[in-house]
Amino acid sequence: DEFTQIGYEQGFTLSNPGIEARAYTNGDGMAVVATRTQEGAAVKGVIEVPGYRFTEASTLGGARVSADGREVTLGQYDLAVLVYEKTK
Repeated sequence: DEFTQIGYEQGFTLSNPGIEARAYTNGDGMAVVATRTQEGAAVKGVIEVPGYRFTEASTLGGARVSADGREVTLGQYDLAVLVYEKTK
């Protein structure tokens, strides 16, 4: 199955406009891929994904994801992939 890209208003919200993020869905799963290209100190953003529960995350660079998947911290060129499952 191919993942389908969806827009911000169609599946998740992110509180920090300095973080670039896209969501992809496949069946009952959703992956939010977040990165940051701006220079400067790391920034935090709150991600909300209504109708889904956080299951896991993977990161590259100095990216950090809170244990509940609600907050991501990214420096320049860091990357985080957050995986969610649709709630029944």
